[in-house]
Amino acid sequence: MLVSLTVEHLALIEKMELSFQEGMTVITGETGAGKSILLSAIALVLGGRASSDWVAKDSPEAYVEAVFHLDPSHRDWTGILEEWDIPIEDELILTRRLFHNGRSVCRCNGRNITVSALREIGSQLVLQNSQHEQQALMEAQHQLTLLTRFAHLEEDLMRLKNAFNRWKEVRDKRLELSQKSLERLSRLDLLQFQMQEIDAVSPISGEEESLFEERMKLQSLDKLKSLSEEVDSLLKGKEGYSTGVLTDLAKAVQRLENGLRMDGQLQETLDFLQTALIHVEEAGHALDAYQNSLEFQPNRLADVEDRLIQLRGLMRKYGTSIDEIWAYRNRIEEEVKQLENFDENLASLEREEEQAWHDLKIEADLLSNKRKQAADKLASEVTAILKELDMPSAQFIVNIRKKEIVGADGQDEVSILFSANSGEDLKPLVKVASGGELSRVLLALQTVFAEVEPAELLIFDEIDTGVSGYAVDKMARQLQELARHKQVICVTHSPQIAASSGQHLLIEKRQFENRTISVASILSIEGRIQELARLLGSSLADNTAQEHAKALLQSYDKV
Repeated sequence: MLVSLTVEHLALIEKMELSFQEGMTVITGETGAGKSILLSAIALVLGGRASSDWVAKDSPEAYVEAVFHLDPSHRDWTGILEEWDIPIEDELILTRRLFHNGRSVCRCNGRNITVSALREIGSQLVLQNSQHEQQALMEAQHQLTLLTRFAHLEEDLMRLKNAFNRWKEVRDKRLELSQKSLERLSRLDLLQFQMQEIDAVSPISGEEESLFEERMKLQSLDKLKSLSEEVDSLLKGKEGYSTGVLTDLAKAVQRLENGLRMDGQLQETLDFLQTALIHVEEAGHALDAYQNSLEFQPNRLADVEDRLIQLRGLMRKYGTSIDEIWAYRNRIEEEVKQLENFDENLASLEREEEQAWHDLKIEADLLSNKRKQAADKLASEVTAILKELDMPSAQFIVNIRKKEIVGADGQDEVSILFSANSGEDLKPLVKVASGGELSRVLLALQTVFAEVEPAELLIFDEIDTGVSGYAVDKMARQLQELARHKQVICVTHSPQIAASSGQHLLIEKRQFENRTISVASILSIEGRIQELARLLGSSLADNTAQEHAKALLQSYDKV
């Protein structure tokens, strides 16, 4: 149940702290006083739609906090809390902060959660009934959803959806493959040509870089020859002109060897020169080998250029690198195999589709049978409650018709047929029900659903719309009966419904520092009598109205 609600800086509400009790609480107030804002605050903290316009202009954020007490016997839905690592305790604190930029921050027992998670948690705690719910009640899809919820067929529906998705997946694959049959041969020719083109070149990973280096060398062959000859002359000397580094180093070594006989300190210097001589000799041998490799190959440069042109041609078509070219080739090779085995693959998919359709039909038939059984039970229970709501001749039928196609929600089309008076034909609810009749149908449905819904709090927004006279009294007593098993919060303009509650909350507009704000107060007995007198209208004298209000208040056992 909802224990307390705190609202700050939301539209006209500057700060509102409310405590709720078990049973039934009514909310009354003049039109525009802020009743809808309070309901919006509750919806907001339950993950409902948010608008940045709701944040008060002089505040950076709006804040809503709801504290719920969890009944230990109604905790079979708490898996969502475990998913978010939220400890399951007796008290659940939901908060939501809303900012001017539209961003919001949601928490559950201090843990940050997403809006969708907050909405899922909220749907298990509270069932909200508004005038929008009356409109939704007219829609066939909503009626189908109601029946599924009533019969606890969520798991059956999930199995059907899985079967439907499996069939649709296989069917789509089969259709795609069938479409390919029209272009299969031309596609096969194209892919085989592309494979042959890649295989003819047979590019090697890293080959392009090696070819670039070789081309650079071949293009610079004359310069490299001249450079190596110059270095060779420096090392070995040029005949008839000068000695080279090798000759000079050899002479230096010989001189130091002679000097070593006279002074042993020259040994270290001699060692360095001998090592240098060895390295220079090795460099000379390496240079000789390099010069021998610089033989002119008249066709090699052209071959390298041709190879690079081939590689670039493949890269333009099949990938920006050799690795990408081979990756593409592997992909089309798999497609070629599929195209070559087309008939076998198509036959296999057709068999899969037939089996998937068979499985789907089984699930659809099972779900349909369970819905039909539940439809009779739902109609019987709603009709019984409608009789209690001053509709003794009302007929309420849940009609199920099988559609030609099976969808993700089965093969059933549900329509609620209704007749308010004896002698009238049953017709779709949307065509025959007045506003007051719809209100009572909705209340009857929610009374039935209260037994199967996990939500411990039911919120009704002007459920008495279009209802007057003796029927309102019946509605008030039905709400009282509902409040014996659930916590009920009801926004109303009806004095009878207001008088039937155990707690009465009044919303008023007040002026505060040149601003209009909404304030809430829990009414005492005297306050309730005054508010009931207002709801009864001004046609009665004050004393008479108050006496009437007092009598009305005493006529109901409080829940």
